Amino acid sequence: MRELGFVEGQDVAFAFRSADGNPRDLPGLARHLASLKPVVLFVAGPAALDAAVHATSSVPIVALDLETDPVRSGLVRSVEHPRTNVTGLFLDQPVFAGRWFELVKQVLPKARHVNLLWDASTGPWQLAAAKAAAQRQGFDIDTLVVRDESEFERELADGLRFRPDALVLLSSPLVRARSKQIPG
Repeated sequence: MRELGFVEGQDVAFAFRSADGNPRDLPGLARHLASLKPVVLFVAGPAALDAAVHATSSVPIVALDLETDPVRSGLVRSVEHPRTNVTGLFLDQPVFAGRWFELVKQVLPKARHVNLLWDASTGPWQLAAAKAAAQRQGFDIDTLVVRDESEFERELADGLRFRPDALVLLSSPLVRARSKQIPG
């Protein structure tokens, strides 16, 4: 920014907030940031994006979201012409979710029982793609559902108690923040 002639605190200011992997804190954080009347909000992840969309319809929102299809979810009308205050980088994570089962099949050809860890705050597309891929590959899956960090450890422990052949983690900010808790 400095190379472009901007001086932090004078021309531009950054207000960073984090829910530390707890999506239930995001609506309050988004409302607070929107109340600061920023020129733009930058958010990462589907739950943060949802909170920002509900906090403001006038401030432009730039999102980095690896889990949501912005058109299918109704965030924008089309990628080329969003007609909302939302733009950003959206990757088709559901396609990647399905590929994890192809990898499990290659690495563990005798595997049958797979646990699937899913953060419910990310929306249904990753989960649907993962379940379809698991079925195509012949896996029996148990879905471990988490909604916030308080459920993460309990669901993981419950799921691992039955000794699955593999554990597939669907992408989310919560899962990334807590992945070091996974034994292995």
